Amino acid sequence: MGDFGSLKDFSKRQIKKGVLFERIKGYEAYRIVGHLFLEEDYFLSPESGIEDISDWYEKRRGKPIPPVLVKWGPVKEVRINGKGLELKKEIPALVHHEEDAGPYLTASVVIAKDPETGRRGMGIHRIQIVEENRIRIFIANPPLSLFVKKAEELKKPLEIAIINGLDPITIFSAILPLPEEDKLAIADALRNKTIPLVEAEIIELQIPAEGEIALEGLLYPDKREIDGPFGENTGYYFTNESYVSIIKTLTRRKDPIYHVILPFSSEVENLINLAWEVEEFKKLKNKFNFVKKVKFYQTRMLAVIQIQKESEEQVSLIIDYFLNQPIIKGVIVVDEDVNVNDLNEIFWALMTRVNFEKSIFLRREKPGCPIDPTAKIYYREESQFYGLYPKTTKIGINATKPLDGKERFKKVEVPLSVAKRLKGVLGIDRGNNF
Repeated sequence: MGDFGSLKDFSKRQIKKGVLFERIKGYEAYRIVGHLFLEEDYFLSPESGIEDISDWYEKRRGKPIPPVLVKWGPVKEVRINGKGLELKKEIPALVHHEEDAGPYLTASVVIAKDPETGRRGMGIHRIQIVEENRIRIFIANPPLSLFVKKAEELKKPLEIAIINGLDPITIFSAILPLPEEDKLAIADALRNKTIPLVEAEIIELQIPAEGEIALEGLLYPDKREIDGPFGENTGYYFTNESYVSIIKTLTRRKDPIYHVILPFSSEVENLINLAWEVEEFKKLKNKFNFVKKVKFYQTRMLAVIQIQKESEEQVSLIIDYFLNQPIIKGVIVVDEDVNVNDLNEIFWALMTRVNFEKSIFLRREKPGCPIDPTAKIYYREESQFYGLYPKTTKIGINATKPLDGKERFKKVEVPLSVAKRLKGVLGIDRGNNF
């Protein structure tokens, strides 16, 4: 089952198509699908139309629609009890990389409830299938990191449901940095219709009725094992201490489609970066009205922020704001004439506008990225819902024009008259990011 991983070459060659495999050897009932997120916002385009994604997101996101409960759904068509359950035989989970320890679920949404309040939360976490009905889940981020912490303090296991084969908007919503909100209700708002839920078979959770596969079980906060190595989204193999979980029941459709997201691929980049961009931009507009655009790279380890600069203090505020956040390791602040979606323009600003003596800032002992290979010592950050992060040194770069040198640093532009003719002939626009 390792052939699918070689399809990373598709994204490198700019082939923007989904891939569906049929007649899977040993899994006759199954098909496997992947490459659904190769275009950064294509999976949202049918909903947003031609509207700017950030504007569309902000309008919809503020009006969550609670999911509806139904009696039955196709995810219940087949049921296999936990006793004697062999997950490796039941699910065509893939070994993605040469040195991976075994098959991993990479596109499955984990749903749980706060043990104290009953509030629902969900996220995508890497899951290793170990043997029979036993799995390991690496949980580094909220809200599930908080739920596990509370369950550990209460000395009780945490009920979990793992759902594979959800629609792209629900998967996108699962990644949104909203640890205190119901992400299923946000997903409903983004698609402008409710997602039906059904009661789980043996645990007190409600799960999407139209999923392809559902696993129900218990996560044991006091039982931890080393999982991996696994080729993570940063492009390196990792072993981490993960939580042991036992799956009690598997339900699925009669002819399920198993969904795969390839680690260290443009799919991961597009999903993670866009989810954080739209939510972060919403916050920043209210906090810093001089911020014009936000762009993340390298699974949010690098932030590029476009501002309307009026003072040097604005640059310092933005750098400190982002470097105090987990995951982000570097921040580059640029002017409005730099296209944050174009790495060539970003590098141009770095090489021509940065004073290397005065415009580079280091911040030490900040919460970093748990899958950064330079990280060594990890800790649970209480202020970040007990997310798992290393302490690291971060960099901020002021790549903006000096206030007293706007003419000297004026960017060359195509003449306006020529640009207008090009717009008519080629259908392209000029503007700041021409």
